[in-house]
Amino acid sequence: MSSASVNDPTVRTGPTSLLGVARRLVGGVIVAPVGTEPERGRTSAVVTAILATALAITIALSVARATRFGVDSWSITEWLINYQGGFVRRGLGGAVLSWLSSATAVAPNILAIGASVVAYLALLGWFLRATRGLLPVAVVLSSVLAGGFVFGEYLIRKDALLVLLFVAATTIFRRSWPGGLGTVLINLLVCIGVLLHEAAFFMAFPALVATACARDMSAGRSFLAAASSAAVRFAPVLITFLIVFRFSGDDAIARAINASLQDVWRGVDPTGCCFAEPAAAIDSLRWTAAHGVSLTLEELTTFSLGLWVPLAWLGTIAVFWWVLATSARAAPTGAPVPAHPAADLTAVMALQLCAIFPLFVVGVDFGRWITLWTCSSVALWTTGLARGLPLFGPLGRAIVRSGSAVLAWRPAPLLFLLVGLPGCCWTVARWLAATPVGATLKAAIKVAF
Repeated sequence: MSSASVNDPTVRTGPTSLLGVARRLVGGVIVAPVGTEPERGRTSAVVTAILATALAITIALSVARATRFGVDSWSITEWLINYQGGFVRRGLGGAVLSWLSSATAVAPNILAIGASVVAYLALLGWFLRATRGLLPVAVVLSSVLAGGFVFGEYLIRKDALLVLLFVAATTIFRRSWPGGLGTVLINLLVCIGVLLHEAAFFMAFPALVATACARDMSAGRSFLAAASSAAVRFAPVLITFLIVFRFSGDDAIARAINASLQDVWRGVDPTGCCFAEPAAAIDSLRWTAAHGVSLTLEELTTFSLGLWVPLAWLGTIAVFWWVLATSARAAPTGAPVPAHPAADLTAVMALQLCAIFPLFVVGVDFGRWITLWTCSSVALWTTGLARGLPLFGPLGRAIVRSGSAVLAWRPAPLLFLLVGLPGCCWTVARWLAATPVGATLKAAIKVAF
């Protein structure tokens, strides 16, 4: 089947094919042939309204619940890591919040909640504006993109801020490359992200080098010269990451940070105990890389109701790629014409998946990494910089050609109510609790009890 058939509404699968069977079983409820445009119907409007309502309610409930987060909360402890014990990875956020708390008399945990929500709402607004005419609103609000932060219970994290910094960097790249001031600003934004969380390096550095290389090659430079020039331009990001990697933390630093937050923990839980020992994200500063890898290896032998958990994660990645590739409606503004939306987006998603793969090796928050993957991919795609990527451009077109039968089907609106992406540790129960309705009910129960 040719690549042109991907957008041909007459494409049908054979009666004995798996997709043919799926169509008869679901009757267009979960998938529908390309060309039927199910997202424009009444069902799509209802699903979008449900997603928006669930998102708003879950945000409000998550904020209310987050005020109780204390020493054992991974969300708050990650935000409050500071430099009280010396320079350490992820410490910039806590250092800034500590200074703001001293200046405003507002508890740093409350400031962390506010920063998380403001960053998320800014990112959501940007996605809705930037993807207008490119992706259905239901895709943006679902766990495939912006909904993942909320429904997966990692709203009160730095993740949305990291993606927002990446969006700002790629926007400057598009508008000013190869200007000197633009390069300085891009390096500054991404270095801030790396100092907040090392995940920013994997999300941004390879993407910036690849797109800069593509730009220079389009101007006639050789691959080697273009790649070398791009690496030098963004060397500050690499240097910052290496410094952060060197100062990854130890027991003394973790204890010093935790000691500086005793008033915060008592403010959250005045009758509590056991605040002396570092816990959650602060405790993880004492972990080695080998310990992180060991947790990932444990996932390889984990099952949930007979389902092999790594297969569930791989299936999630495949479904999310399919949803985005088949939902892409047009080439972003600024992209060279002609441009194939599915091929261009697939090229960027291949690049970003390779770039953030190390996060899957050293950390088990697979749901968070998947959200960083999809959000950063769409952010880069919307800039119009996806065309001409070395290696990944041809790879994207090859994937689309080989998957043309799959891309002849697109998600029906009701599918988005069934998409769940837990932040980590996939189980059937966690998947159900991360669907839009499940997440809303779970948040309500936790706030009530």
